[in-house]
Amino acid sequence: MKRHIAKNNPGPARRGDPVDFHVGLRIQALRRERGLSTRELDRTVGISSGSVDKFERGTGRLSSGTLLRLAKALGVSVSAFYDGLPDTRSKPDATDVPGPVRDADQQKLLAAFFELPTPELRMSIVGLVKSLAASSRKSRAPNNSPPLSGPDAYDIIVKAVRNTGMICRGAFHPAPHDGLPERVGTLVLIGNAGPALWDAFSRDRRPEPDPLDSWTRRVLSEVAMELGANVLFPFDGPPYMPFQKWALACDSVYPSPIGPLIHPVYGLWHAYRGALLFKDRIALPDPAGRSGNPYAPRDQESPCSCCDDKPCLTACPVSAFSYLSYNVPACAAHLDSPAGQPCMSNGCQARLACPVGRDFIHGPEQMRFHMEHFLRARKA
Repeated sequence: MKRHIAKNNPGPARRGDPVDFHVGLRIQALRRERGLSTRELDRTVGISSGSVDKFERGTGRLSSGTLLRLAKALGVSVSAFYDGLPDTRSKPDATDVPGPVRDADQQKLLAAFFELPTPELRMSIVGLVKSLAASSRKSRAPNNSPPLSGPDAYDIIVKAVRNTGMICRGAFHPAPHDGLPERVGTLVLIGNAGPALWDAFSRDRRPEPDPLDSWTRRVLSEVAMELGANVLFPFDGPPYMPFQKWALACDSVYPSPIGPLIHPVYGLWHAYRGALLFKDRIALPDPAGRSGNPYAPRDQESPCSCCDDKPCLTACPVSAFSYLSYNVPACAAHLDSPAGQPCMSNGCQARLACPVGRDFIHGPEQMRFHMEHFLRARKA
């Protein structure tokens, strides 16, 4: 008996080679840049209809002659099709071979990537993805670090954090109502004050969309691995973690008339960059941990309580601040106008008017960086 095979059943799909997928996506990106359809490129190169579509999907084998004709039609060298190709000299693991679903995802991602207008923007996306991948690997890696214990445990944490340019901003033993996503014995708040963070960040800055947040993630993730801790960041969300609540629990800070927390020494020139989470209860020195009691008496009074003039409320050129109120749209519109350039270059006039923490005011470069970041976030 003759066996009949349906003509519309092509059999199992060929499992694409990663290099074919990369080359196909480069062809697609270059074709789109030149405003050509797949049919137009088929005719220009002199190949059968639908061939370019197969090449772009990585399902059609490209001969060297066809590749050369495609390069001439698109006005590039053959090597342009291999730009950005990872090193394939080592044998890939079986789990690294793209499957049908992952092939489609990679095709969409890489097609969008190659449509980005400048090499600098493409490099910034590469840096961001690498950072996220590194953080993901570290979060999945088994943590073999022994738990910190003993009376010097907190000092060990302080020294490890200080080496990064950041500082420990206090710690406490959380209760169930403190808004943590897991059971935690000790939370150590990490932040900055003074020039050390900006100096460390400037030495290791990379071309990423949010360079300071990306740098913070890299650095604190490494510290967390070293100390056997987990780490949370205030810029991850939504939902966002209650960092302000934690700061009030373990640091000598107070709400200021313009909103940000004020410190008796640092004034308004400080920030919180992350939190290290330890499963065990670490012995905490007072006043850093306030004996684990977030409702313990404050070490000092708020500097705002004895400030009668409240110059922070009147220094803003567009009166964006009233008591515990901030008109964000008015501030952003001012910064985006020619009249707002002094604020962009010199920093927030309301913060600068505060007499506390004058030794910790940001330098001009850091000041402009934060103002530009704020304005970009508002526009986005």
